[in-house]
Amino acid sequence: MVEYEPFNIVKKTIRIKSKAPKKTPYTRGKSQVAI
Repeated sequence: MVEYEPFNIVKKTIRIKSKAPKKTPYTRGKSQVAI
């Protein structure tokens, strides 16, 4: 549950920032979080 919460927030932020499909925000979200 704890691991899912941050993932949802990151996905929402990237979706609004990138406004791209589900495939783009998913890969970009992991890269941005790692950086």
